[in-house]
Amino acid sequence: MDWNRVQALYESYLEGETTRAEEQELYTLLLEADNLPKEYQAVKAMLEAIGVIAQEKCDIKIEYPQHDNKLTRRISLRRIAGVAAVVALMIGIGVTALLTTPQPTMKEPMIVCHINGTMVSDQFVAQAEMERILGSVSKNITSAKQRIDDITNQTLNI
Repeated sequence: MDWNRVQALYESYLEGETTRAEEQELYTLLLEADNLPKEYQAVKAMLEAIGVIAQEKCDIKIEYPQHDNKLTRRISLRRIAGVAAVVALMIGIGVTALLTTPQPTMKEPMIVCHINGTMVSDQFVAQAEMERILGSVSKNITSAKQRIDDITNQTLNI
């Protein structure tokens, strides 16, 4: 596939300088591409968002009025850009709200766990319990290794 042709058609489309035949060529190239590069996946997604490729997939025939011109397409792109700006603003406000949310104070427990069904928020108690459990696991592993060694030695001596 000639990706330079796709890029040229896309840039002309954004400038409102494409003919209907060139637009159809761009839509067809993007629809039929097997391994669409990442940069063109965004183009395809944008075109799907404005309904051009989606309508093409459904075999819906679009009748364009004769007076359709470059200005109409530029206005449509401006509307899309306006909606994108509003969405970006809303995301920015949400991120700002998350970043300015007060963090927990030191009075609140930083570690909470349950030991035998009891909630524990003391770091030292939790750490002591963890060390006890890990020590028990370590002993079990050591014991299992010793048993394996004993069985292996018995098997080799037979």
